[in-house]
Amino acid sequence: MRDLGIDLVLPITDETIIPLCKIRHSPTLEARLGIAPQEALDITLDKSRTVALAQTLGIPVPKTRLIDAVDQLYEDGFIEQLSYPVVVKPQSSRLFTATDSTPAAIESLEVSYAATRDELEALVTEAEGRYRCLVQQYCAGEGVGVELVARQGEVVVAFQHRRLAEVPLTGGASAWRVGEPLDPVLYRYASSLAAALSWNGPMMVEFKVGQSPVLMEINGRVWGSLPLSYISGVDMPGAWAEVCLHEESPPRDIGSYRTGQSAYNPDLLLSWMGQNLAQSRKIDGLPYPGRGRFLPVLFGALLRGRHDYFVLDDLGPFLHHSSTVVVKYIGKLARQVASAGSRA
Repeated sequence: MRDLGIDLVLPITDETIIPLCKIRHSPTLEARLGIAPQEALDITLDKSRTVALAQTLGIPVPKTRLIDAVDQLYEDGFIEQLSYPVVVKPQSSRLFTATDSTPAAIESLEVSYAATRDELEALVTEAEGRYRCLVQQYCAGEGVGVELVARQGEVVVAFQHRRLAEVPLTGGASAWRVGEPLDPVLYRYASSLAAALSWNGPMMVEFKVGQSPVLMEINGRVWGSLPLSYISGVDMPGAWAEVCLHEESPPRDIGSYRTGQSAYNPDLLLSWMGQNLAQSRKIDGLPYPGRGRFLPVLFGALLRGRHDYFVLDDLGPFLHHSSTVVVKYIGKLARQVASAGSRA
């Protein structure tokens, strides 16, 4: 950073945020780091603390218990209060490990689902001794994200999107999503979280919206569907840089943007198509898009949506992403051919 004369570093992923936090107070660091205050960041990285904060603010959350061991499932009759399927989440989606004999590493942990009591016990047993789990009641609904950039907890810009196709099919990253007006209730929840955290920088607050909205998690970093907000007229990265480099932000009409715009990630869209056709490893009680959704999603995304990375005046990201996708799927095909050959 010193050699290149860099003034500001905006880390994008947990894999970069977590290591950079360890040098944020280094006396030799001359560049500014676009990272939220440590205590606030720790709350967003710890899903149990996120749930606890939401409860103090009156924001609805799923029935949740933090579990260290299988025996705790039976305390106070908790397991008897659950209906299946049940969600099992790592307390943190990233597990940072380092010892004297091994280099530092960050392991990505995934959300799992249990359709029966036996499956729930097996998932908790698998995690036991490695990391703590949140066992949550499953909440049906559509995934909706309220995206914002805040300065000391005050919202500078905001945007809202609804997921139209997710990977995995049970819920996750948005392969295709559409922008919509800010919902007053969801925006109030999201802005109250930002204020309580005295948040600095970008944040995406994820909800499941069924009969009523329920908080799922807070992403205290850049999110995968960020291009849609820019396409719709909200410059999140620009606002983030302003928050980091200037003491004040220019006044903006929060919520004033083009709605109805949609965008897709081609890599995730291909994954969604494959999973939709396969319809394998279904979990009882979870809603799955039927194969009849294949063509509407495919043509809807391609005909009405914008490619996340295609911008005429800057083709670098598009070319890089496209080459990455091609290499990825050629590798998958080669492994399948090799596997078929070994079986033969």
